[in-house]
Amino acid sequence: MDTKMWVDIQELRRMLDAHHAAAGLVVLPHRLLKVNEELGELVQAYLGVIGANPRKGVTHTQEDLVSEACDVATTALVLLATVSPDPEGALRRSIERVVRRALSEVAEIPDGTDAGGPAVQWDGDARSDRP
Repeated sequence: MDTKMWVDIQELRRMLDAHHAAAGLVVLPHRLLKVNEELGELVQAYLGVIGANPRKGVTHTQEDLVSEACDVATTALVLLATVSPDPEGALRRSIERVVRRALSEVAEIPDGTDAGGPAVQWDGDARSDRP
């Protein structure tokens, strides 16, 4: 993430802190609940993309799914900025740790391809045989 994005995340955090303070609300529980709310919207979009509800059919687009994933990420970053004095460093260290662990555990994808990326890229088709 670039510096401008972290400035924006901190600006959002400060605005939300002020809102919660004015309303007499405790910040951290609301940030946790908001991440959960956004995750629910992401799941709803995914179910809508694949047409999981036979009564409704396909109700969302790939663009909706991407938008909701971004909302989850943004909300989680605001939460991270709330609980960490160095959210950028914390995120960088976490990503590095996850990458090191993942790459040390998987030398090769089971189908024989290298671990440079997914063996199959999801194309956004609303098919019921997708995991």
